[in-house]
Amino acid sequence: MTPNIKKTEAGVSVQIVLPFREGNSVPKLREAPKYQCLKDNKEALIRAVKARMQACYDSLVEGMDNIVYNDGMSIHYKVDGSYSYFNLPSWEVMEKLLKALEEDAYYNWDIPMYEQLLKSVVLHFDATYKNYDKMVCYLINHLAVQG
Repeated sequence: MTPNIKKTEAGVSVQIVLPFREGNSVPKLREAPKYQCLKDNKEALIRAVKARMQACYDSLVEGMDNIVYNDGMSIHYKVDGSYSYFNLPSWEVMEKLLKALEEDAYYNWDIPMYEQLLKSVVLHFDATYKNYDKMVCYLINHLAVQG
C-alpha cells in the first residue's frame, strides 16, 4: 500500500487505497460516546486548565510594572525582554470551561472553549499520561469539524 502524495495549490493531498475485506471479516467499529474522552480524563483536564490559568495570572503579575498597552480587554506587557499579553475574553472562556468540566457539562461547548482546552492540554497536560495523544487528536478533530 503506497500513499499517493501530491502538492496542490491548497496544500498537500494524500490518498491511500485500502483493500476491501470480504463478508463478515470486516470488523465493526465500536463508537465511543461523543464526550467519553473528556469524561475519562476529567481530573487531568481540570488540572491542565487550572495550571494554564495560573500561568497566565503569574505572567500578568510579573509584567505589571512593564505594561505597554491596555484597552481593558487586552493587556500587553514586557517580561524578560519579550512581549506577552493577557486577554480578558480568553480568561473568561477558561473560567467557563473550568466550570463546565467540574460540573460534567460537556455539551454545547463553543469553539473558544475547545481552543482553550487544546492550549491547556498542549501546554500543561502531562505528556507522559497514557491518553495524551488521544486527547490532543480528539480536540484537534473536534475543532476541525466545528471550525
